[in-house]
Amino acid sequence: MESIYCRSCSALLLKKEENALQGRVEIKCRRCGTFNDLRPDEPSKKNKSE
Repeated sequence: MESIYCRSCSALLLKKEENALQGRVEIKCRRCGTFNDLRPDEPSKKNKSE
């Protein structure tokens, strides 16, 4: 599981599994009120020569 922290005050926002986000998510930090914009992980690039 990956921990996601606030960019402003470093408070823990959430813990997620790999590829858990499907779309863009905006989370407001409960400590400082900063809005944190999260985006899905990029799909792994496969070697097309196989």
